[in-house]
Amino acid sequence: METDGLERFPKEERISKWKEIERVLREGESLRGSFFTLFIRRAERRRFGILTKKIKGGVKRNKLRRRLREIYRKEKKWMEDGIEIVVVVGKEALEKTYWELREEFLGLLKKGGYWKGPS
Repeated sequence: METDGLERFPKEERISKWKEIERVLREGESLRGSFFTLFIRRAERRRFGILTKKIKGGVKRNKLRRRLREIYRKEKKWMEDGIEIVVVVGKEALEKTYWELREEFLGLLKKGGYWKGPS
């Protein structure tokens, strides 16, 4: 199955350096949900990062990170271009399903006006 490249998550789209994450946290708009907070900052291109420092247990933490990356990867075609997103994850997110996380993520994007896709 071929894709047009939109559903990939290349290195250029990742926010991984602490300085970059810190800039989005400091300069970005915050959208608070029940399981996590999105920090969104205007930028040249769309990028994504996850902050899970307070979650113990590597297996669960990494599963959560994989789920959030997958949500971003699948839905980024509907997001506004030119934004950097950092997700600060709360412990409540550990118990949630992929679909519950997706619903909250998209709901916060809609609330902030960063969603261009179907309702």
